[in-house]
Amino acid sequence: MAGAKLSFEQITELAFKQNPILLGQQENTYAKDASERAAFRQLLPNFSANTRGEKVLQGNTADTPHDTLYSARLTLSQAIYRPALLANYKKSTLDRLDARLNLARTREQLLFDLKSAWYQLLTAQLLVAESQESLNRLKQHQTNAEHMYASALIWSNDVLQAKVRVSSGRQELLVSKNNVLAAKRQLNILMDREITFAFEARGELNYSPVKWHYDEAVSYTLENRTELKQTQLDIDIARQDRNIAKADMKPSLDLNLQRGSSAFDSDFDNSVTETQVTLSLQWNFWQWGKTSQQVAALDYNLRRLSLDLRQQKNQFKADVHAVWLKLQEADNNLKVLQQSLALARENFRVSQIRYKEQLGSSNDVLDAQDLLTQTRTDHILALGQFLTAKAELDYITGVPVNAQGQTQP
Repeated sequence: MAGAKLSFEQITELAFKQNPILLGQQENTYAKDASERAAFRQLLPNFSANTRGEKVLQGNTADTPHDTLYSARLTLSQAIYRPALLANYKKSTLDRLDARLNLARTREQLLFDLKSAWYQLLTAQLLVAESQESLNRLKQHQTNAEHMYASALIWSNDVLQAKVRVSSGRQELLVSKNNVLAAKRQLNILMDREITFAFEARGELNYSPVKWHYDEAVSYTLENRTELKQTQLDIDIARQDRNIAKADMKPSLDLNLQRGSSAFDSDFDNSVTETQVTLSLQWNFWQWGKTSQQVAALDYNLRRLSLDLRQQKNQFKADVHAVWLKLQEADNNLKVLQQSLALARENFRVSQIRYKEQLGSSNDVLDAQDLLTQTRTDHILALGQFLTAKAELDYITGVPVNAQGQTQP
C-alpha cells in the first residue's frame, strides 16, 4: 500500500518473497533436483516394446503366404557396469549441492544489500532533518542581521551574505531529499516494486557494539564462506568429470532380457514365442590416446582449482582485515565526533551571543553554523557507515541467512 510505514523486518520479508534474483536461484535448485533424479533413473532398468512387419519382395518366398513376417518384442535392459553413468549421477548430486550454495549466497547478498540500502535511507532521512535545522538557523541569522541592519548596527553586506547562505541551505535541503528518494528507489528494486513506490521508513540508526573478535571472524570465514565451499565442490565435480572421461578406457557390461512372438499372420495365429537373454561386453581399448589426453586436461584443471582455493582463502582473509579496519575507524570516528558535536554546539551558542552583543562578526556566526552542521552531518554519516560495515562483516564472514531473511550465526 502506497504511503505505508515499513520496518526493516517488513521490507526484508517482502524482498525475500519477491526478489527476482532470489526467485531465479530457487528455480535453479529445482532444476538441479530434477537433473539429479533423472541421472539416478539412468541407473535403473529400461523397458521397451516394439512391433514390426517384414515383407520379402524378391526371393523364393516372394508372393507366398510366408512372404511377410510379423513380430512383437518386450525388452528389459539393465546396465550392469557403466562407470560413466555412475560418475554422471555423482556429478549431478554435486551440482545440486552447488545450486543450494548459490541460493544461500544469494540470500546473504540480498540481506546485505537490504541493510546497506536501509542504513542509507535512515542516514538520508536524518540528513534531511539536519539540513532543515541548518536552514532554520540560517533563516534566523538572516532575520537577526536584517534587524541589526535596520538599527544601523551592521553593514548591508552582512545581510546579503546571510541571504546567500539561506539560498545555499535550500539547495542542500533539496539534495538531501533527493538522496532519500534514491535510497527508497534501491529498496523498491530489491522488493521488486515500482521504483517510485512511496513508503515511510519506520526505524532508527542505533549504535550497537561489534560482536566479533578479529581472529574469530577470520576463522569463521574460512569455515563458512560459501564461495570456499563452492570451490571445493568444483574440485569434486572436476574429479567426477575425470572419472567420466576415464570411463571411455573401461569396458561396459549390459544385460538385455527379451521376450517376443513371431508369426506370418498379423493376428499372430500359430505364433512362435521365444525368450532371449543377452549379456554384452563392449570395450574401446584403443583410441589413439584421445582419452588419456582428455584426462590430462582435466588433471590440469584440478590443479588450477586447487590453486584458486588457496587464492580465495588469502583474499577472504584480506577482505575481513579490510572490513575490520573500516569498523575500527568508524567506531573511533563516532567517539571523536560525539565530543566534537558538544563543542560545536557550544561554539555556535557563544558566536550567536557575541554577534548580538556586537562582539563578533557575521562571518563568525556563519563559520560556527557551518562547523555545527558539518559536525552533525559527519556524526550521522559515521553512524550509518559503522552499521553498514557491521552488516558487511556478517556478509564477508558468510553468516548464514534463512529463507525468511534472518541471520543464523
